[in-house]
Amino acid sequence: MKDVMLPALASSNMPIKTSKPKCTVHRENLSHLLLPVWHDKTTSSEFLEPRFRFLIPGSNKVRVVKGLLSAFESTSLIQAIESLGFSTPTAFDKSVRACERRHTVDLGMSDAIMARLKSYLPEIVHIDGVRWRLKRFTHHWRYIKYLPKGHFVPHYDGAKMLRYPTPAISVFTVQIYLNDDFTGGNTRFYSDYEPVRYASHDIPIGEVKNFKPSSSPTHEVKPETGSVLIFDHVNNVLHDGAEVKSGVKYIMRGDVLYEVFEEDVPQLLHNVSNLEPNLLNWCPETAIKYGTRNHVGEVWLCDCADDGHGSGIHHCEAFSYADEYVSKEDSNEEKKKVRPASTAEALNGLHDKELHDKNGQSLIYILISGKRASGKDYITNLIYDSLISKGISVHRAALGHINKRSYAASIGIDAIRLENDREFKESHRIAMVAHHTARNAQDPEGCLKEVKSNAKQANAEVLLLSDIRTLQDLHWFKQQPGEVVLLRITASDETRKLRGWNPCQRKDSLHTETELDSFFNWTACWDNSDVSPERTQLLHEWIEYTVIPRIPLSKLRFGAAFRP
Repeated sequence: MKDVMLPALASSNMPIKTSKPKCTVHRENLSHLLLPVWHDKTTSSEFLEPRFRFLIPGSNKVRVVKGLLSAFESTSLIQAIESLGFSTPTAFDKSVRACERRHTVDLGMSDAIMARLKSYLPEIVHIDGVRWRLKRFTHHWRYIKYLPKGHFVPHYDGAKMLRYPTPAISVFTVQIYLNDDFTGGNTRFYSDYEPVRYASHDIPIGEVKNFKPSSSPTHEVKPETGSVLIFDHVNNVLHDGAEVKSGVKYIMRGDVLYEVFEEDVPQLLHNVSNLEPNLLNWCPETAIKYGTRNHVGEVWLCDCADDGHGSGIHHCEAFSYADEYVSKEDSNEEKKKVRPASTAEALNGLHDKELHDKNGQSLIYILISGKRASGKDYITNLIYDSLISKGISVHRAALGHINKRSYAASIGIDAIRLENDREFKESHRIAMVAHHTARNAQDPEGCLKEVKSNAKQANAEVLLLSDIRTLQDLHWFKQQPGEVVLLRITASDETRKLRGWNPCQRKDSLHTETELDSFFNWTACWDNSDVSPERTQLLHEWIEYTVIPRIPLSKLRFGAAFRP
């Protein structure tokens, strides 16, 4: 709790008046327009695959996720915001930014979007040697409308800093495209632009016009209804919004907060770092006074901050505790009305379970999913090595190994060749799937029980499975005592072809290839398309700073001794 609590607002649509208002901020609750993910009007199509990708090779600063919202949900939000009304922002001249917007504070929207987006965000980020852990959205959601000739010149999105009760900083911009029935309006990035570095307190408020790249954009994103663009605004990603040529462009955007590790607070406040000064993102002189501010663009002047540097306490924090209590009461009432969950619904709703079985034994199940040639085995090996290096007992398994042995024995072929020769394996894939389906009809739990039994016989703490493929198998693991960690690996068709994938309509439409395309509740997702030299380092960071921290065993075993 904070030292000072601001009074709660009485009306759900009352403007929030800040000490230095630049615009009117409205409390809204539009999250009811987002349907349950299993609803037939939400997006759950295999045609979205690969759903997740990094935009820039060799970098994880810019991410794109397809189908975060459905067309139905996106249209509902546009209609709702149009009925509430837009206003013209006054912070920038129209030559810099031409648009209309509705600025809201919406805790419900933050919760709803985070539930869908968390698996695509890193759990831990490092900024100038200080560690920050994923917390929540800032609760500020801006709905922006670009009419013809609407645009935003090259600029940096600023970070927002909260200092109490625990320092937190916004790290990622989340921009959701609500429509695509317009021309122009692409979001463009200048990844080769090197900005001039200034002492941050010398940067005038709103000086985005200083960033004028002489070269063309290096990458761009064409808006697709319901897709989301996520980019790092701490590490200086220069971008613009190209002019809308015809039609009207609608987006909504928010900011993801990360909270500092408690033991790193002294380093943060005193800007102690072993990095060379020219490698620091943040200005030490300003950090001592304001918390932090970067060298190339301001920490954005949030309407909820009162110190001119975005490091104050935003007002929505003051009533969030009361709102959370009310929302929980409402949620409990709603739960009484909810119909029984189908299999798909139950699988998409993760709940804590007893960690130990009747014999006092426990397992953490790490289940990895992905299409053929996405790189599942390679990533499974890296995760295995990471866990072993931390003293964790791991049993690595694959359901496919069991099926291959059984299939090979049934028709008298070499099981080892079937395991290691991709071309030979692919020539038998359809028959193998048919063989496995027939076995499952007789004993649907046979392979699953075998891998679990083998893990327990090995006294393993973790069962690492490299090929979860069906909802039925996923459901079985989630019914077992213990915890389940679900990882989804995707890759572009081009990269999969480089790894030996030959497109085949019959094979690619098998249920073992497509059934989990519509599953959304992954613990973490990774785009394994990159073939650049930086790929290995980025993948290592994902494993160490997202996968490992989200495995329950890491918290139980390591405690304070484990430093991500």
